Amino acid sequence: MTAPEAQRYARIAGILLVISLFAGSFGESYVPAKLLAPTDLAETGRNVAATLGLFRASFAAYLIEAACDLALTAIFYVFAPSAGPYPSSPSASACSQP
Repeated sequence: MTAPEAQRYARIAGILLVISLFAGSFGESYVPAKLLAPTDLAETGRNVAATLGLFRASFAAYLIEAACDLALTAIFYVFAPSAGPYPSSPSASACSQP
């Protein structure tokens, strides 16, 4: 892999990470705080029914986050061969010596 290719993959990974961060925080933090009533299931149901668009947007955000995570996994897999066959941690290198 050449340096420009690696830089392009790194930029794409950064963009996907930011998108995943915002979509995940929207779907997992903002929307549940608006919709869920911790002690009243009926109130939660009324909240979801009253703001069905927000509920659907939350589901779409989960799907976007999942797609970004899959793409990030593929990009990191592309980078994996350049890391070498052995981890570079001191404990791993100490264990591999006789």
